[in-house]
Amino acid sequence: MFLVALWLLCGLLFKQAESTTRGATLSIELTYSNPQSKLDDGSTCDRIGDNRCDVYFTLCLQHAATNPQQ
Repeated sequence: MFLVALWLLCGLLFKQAESTTRGATLSIELTYSNPQSKLDDGSTCDRIGDNRCDVYFTLCLQHAATNPQQ
């Protein structure tokens, strides 16, 4: 059952990718470094079992036809 759902999901993703190509390319490179493993509050991050150490990025995209001033 899981494999069938995965197969259907992959099929939908590929169909969506094919239908949305309009001649544009977007390249994104994210770099993150925290060599001292510190949290925002300055305490040391315990990477095992502490989800406060997980790093997330928020990426906001805007449709090219919209006004960026809004």
